[in-house]
Amino acid sequence: MKDIRSELLRYRDAKCHIWNTYFHDLVENLNDDEPLYSFEIIEKRLFSALICHPLGLTFNFDRGFGLDSVRTIIVKPKPNLIEIPAMLADASGLNRLWRKAENLLASGLSLAFMDFFQWDNYDYLSLPFVKCEVMDCKERPDYQGNEALVETHLVDFVFVGDNA
Repeated sequence: MKDIRSELLRYRDAKCHIWNTYFHDLVENLNDDEPLYSFEIIEKRLFSALICHPLGLTFNFDRGFGLDSVRTIIVKPKPNLIEIPAMLADASGLNRLWRKAENLLASGLSLAFMDFFQWDNYDYLSLPFVKCEVMDCKERPDYQGNEALVETHLVDFVFVGDNA
């Protein structure tokens, strides 16, 4: 296991900086391909260069970044927490209805990284949440496989792949 919090926060900061500085003001119509298509390519390349390459991680970007979890990047509550607030998703295709946050016991909770998240991806980015897949929840086994949002400042990130 390898602590990769600084690597993931570097990726988040780079993504926010590039969007906020160079792309935010260019978006006039969300139905236009550009500049959104170009930013998606940059976002994937950032993740590849700053996360995948240094960790020796292979990730298939074909389905769309942030739609699948990276099961070798574990999101875990900080060790001093007894509970962590999480919003779980009711999924319907690509749409999500996020439930009101509920506190989950930190011990026995295992989450897999999907991407950083905020409600409006076309405004200035700060990405205060992490979107995850619930891998294990001892308190609520029925949550396994659900998507969850947790606040970035309440979690650590650990790489559990072969190169950890």
